Amino acid sequence: MVVFKNGIKITSIDSFFSITPSNSVDLANETIAIYVGTPGDLRIDDVNGNTVTFSNLANGIFHPIQAKKVYVTGTSATNIIGGY
Repeated sequence: MVVFKNGIKITSIDSFFSITPSNSVDLANETIAIYVGTPGDLRIDDVNGNTVTFSNLANGIFHPIQAKKVYVTGTSATNIIGGY
């Protein structure tokens, strides 16, 4: 859902899915946020195709990360949930 408040686009998360990191398979849906249940590193391809590693992500919160792939290599965070 997209909502505008004072001319600013605010996006809420409508759907969630469990993420299983993979070096070869893209996510079923591109994320607008990623939840990390156990802290660690997260290596992703963003929606523009850039590969980025986020080091030492905190657990228990949604991070505003738009991703199309989460790699198993370079990812130590676990219990990962995607929101879109």
